[in-house]
Amino acid sequence: MNTSLKRIQSIIGYSDDMVYAERLEQLRKADAIEYISLRPIETARRRLRVNTSKGRECAIALPRNVDLRDGAILLLEDNLAIVVQLQERKWLRLKPKNQAAALELGYHCGNLHWKVEFDHPELRIAIEGEESSYLARISNFLEDNRVYKVEE
Repeated sequence: MNTSLKRIQSIIGYSDDMVYAERLEQLRKADAIEYISLRPIETARRRLRVNTSKGRECAIALPRNVDLRDGAILLLEDNLAIVVQLQERKWLRLKPKNQAAALELGYHCGNLHWKVEFDHPELRIAIEGEESSYLARISNFLEDNRVYKVEE
C-alpha cells in the first residue's frame, strides 16, 4: 500500500449519489475503498489530519461552504476511493417533569450551546465528550426531580 500523504481540498460527491454508485461498487469489490471515521463534532472542522481505515495519512483542508458528512467522497481514483464514515452520535435522553421544567432545561441547554433535539416528551442532548460532564451541568435538575434521565 502506498502510504504517502494524500492532500484533500474538496469533496467530489457523496456515496448516495447515483452518479458514483457503480464506480464505488467496483472499488468495494476490489477492496479499494478506504474510510475515514469521524465523530459528528469533527465534521464542523475545515482542517483535519487523519488516517484512513488502511492507515493512509490524509491532510484535509476544505472550504467553509463544503458539507462534510457521512458518505462524502474525498478521493476517487482508478484504484482507490476515500470516503467519510460518520460515527454514531451518542445522546443523553432526558424527560422533564412538566412544561415549566422543559422550558427551564431548554433555556439552560441553549445557554451552554449544546446541540439538542426534541422528541416529545424527551429532550436529547448530543454527547461530544464524557456523559458525566453533561450530567454534572444539569445535576440540580436531576436532584430535585424536575428532569429524569431516560435509560436506553
